[in-house]
Amino acid sequence: TLDVINILNQQELSLDTNILKYDEVPNKPLDTIEKKEAFNRLKLASRKVYRMLLDEGNKFYITWRFDFRGRMYSQGYHTTIQGTDYKKALINLNQTYIIPKD
Repeated sequence: TLDVINILNQQELSLDTNILKYDEVPNKPLDTIEKKEAFNRLKLASRKVYRMLLDEGNKFYITWRFDFRGRMYSQGYHTTIQGTDYKKALINLNQTYIIPKD
């Protein structure tokens, strides 16, 4: 089981700069002022993280862990593939490969 975590932790990722052109929208209704403020704080903090990642060469890794039940979760809130549709679309594998037709 640790082999899986080691493999996932070694995957080079990058931000999709085309997705960054779009504004992140909530995936559920923000029916209170507190929810709106919390969403806006997370969005602002996420933008700072995205800028930092881009400034550092747009290459990063996501850390994974098991919980007590054996389920795997990625760490972090700003860059995760287990978040909203926007956050999922934002992450690409860093290395791209061209697959020949033949």
